[in-house]
Amino acid sequence: MTDPPNIPNPKSSMLTDDQWSILQPLLPPPSKYLRGRPPLDDRLILEAILYKICHAIPWYDLPADFPSHQTVYRRYRQWRRHGLWKRLLQELGADLKNRGGFSIFQAFDDHIYRAEFSQTHWTVTLDPAVPLTWQVLTGWVFANLVARLADLYSRDRQLASHTSFFDLPV
Repeated sequence: MTDPPNIPNPKSSMLTDDQWSILQPLLPPPSKYLRGRPPLDDRLILEAILYKICHAIPWYDLPADFPSHQTVYRRYRQWRRHGLWKRLLQELGADLKNRGGFSIFQAFDDHIYRAEFSQTHWTVTLDPAVPLTWQVLTGWVFANLVARLADLYSRDRQLASHTSFFDLPV
């Protein structure tokens, strides 16, 4: 399966160096008690998680350019269990709003993103004519999380009304 022409491939980074400089200090350093293989690069793991969110794929469908899906999922679970995942998303969202001056909801109005409902879930696609700036790519992550919240709302309005998209599992 090939990506549409305007969709970033795994070899192109979803995170800028500026974004990574904001997020990296939030992550714990590797334990000095680890045995076995050295831990994989946190940035590559985060890129894989963001790729999974944007392409709405199962963990096992991550491209071979990323670490194994088991490794990526395990790190995601650790970050989520320790509250780091929510904090990473909040910092990424704050950067998008403050430094990028980008509104996801305005992007939907401007047709940068299109939400489509299939038989079972919402998907978000990018307009192929829009240049892939860091704001558009980062916004795409949050647009997909909004779509997941819409999926939850369509199944359980009571639960969705008390859920933030920062808390949704990816």
